[in-house]
Amino acid sequence: MVYKDLGISIGGLDFKSATRISVQYPAKISAKRNLGENIKAADQFRFDGPSEAKLSMDFLLNADSTVNPYEFLFDSQVDGKSNNSGDRNFTITVGGLSYGSCFIDDYSIDIEPFTPVKGSVSFTSYQPARGVAITASSSSTAELNKIIHGHDCSISGANEVVSANVVSRLNYKKSFRRTPVYKIGDTTGSSFLIDGIEAEMSISSTGLESLLAISGNEVVNDVVVDMESTDGSVITPNTYTTDEFKINIPSGSRVSDQDFGVEGGGSVVANAKIQNVIL
Repeated sequence: MVYKDLGISIGGLDFKSATRISVQYPAKISAKRNLGENIKAADQFRFDGPSEAKLSMDFLLNADSTVNPYEFLFDSQVDGKSNNSGDRNFTITVGGLSYGSCFIDDYSIDIEPFTPVKGSVSFTSYQPARGVAITASSSSTAELNKIIHGHDCSISGANEVVSANVVSRLNYKKSFRRTPVYKIGDTTGSSFLIDGIEAEMSISSTGLESLLAISGNEVVNDVVVDMESTDGSVITPNTYTTDEFKINIPSGSRVSDQDFGVEGGGSVVANAKIQNVIL
């Protein structure tokens, strides 16, 4: 079995732009060490945790509305459910395997000039496929003809952090921490509580607007990255049309880290990290 045999879908939509997937099955076991007893060869472990699997993927951003499995990037509510509330989950298929109750752990977007915008995402599945073989299933033959590139993106508000006219790279990451709630008699969580949501943006440039104060530098204006394909198409969710996907670090966030350096014959390379605590 090779890569073309493992098509991926998220929420029933083919994830044609995926370039890598990894699935991990951690066993929730611990050693049986009872007082006055030797460990038995056939009974060494006890089960002491929920059934979970970790899925991580790399992907490209494609703005074709007919091939749009990017619902997981949006926090807007759908039927009262959202990533920010911890209620929103997806069914993900990998080949012929189905992973239910997949909640997003984090995603990141990496932008550089003249290359496709790259993303990565991690999920925890609380209803993973188990006890079956890996089976093949290809995805649709739809073309990826609206890939978003770095030179099609625009940045606003970064001039108070770095030399915004010469931004060479930008990375954005958003992380979600949650606690599943288990009831007696359940093997999967009955609900999921959001413990924290944080975002950070790292920007590389040729200069810094102001060296860091001891408590960091507050960002006065929103730092926004608009992303579109060459023909102006944007990524929108499938279930509502009021949003388009863009990166946004709001005012009130704080520059928490800076560094700069230079080598002989080169120019100054400066980096700044902005952190945003959402919940």
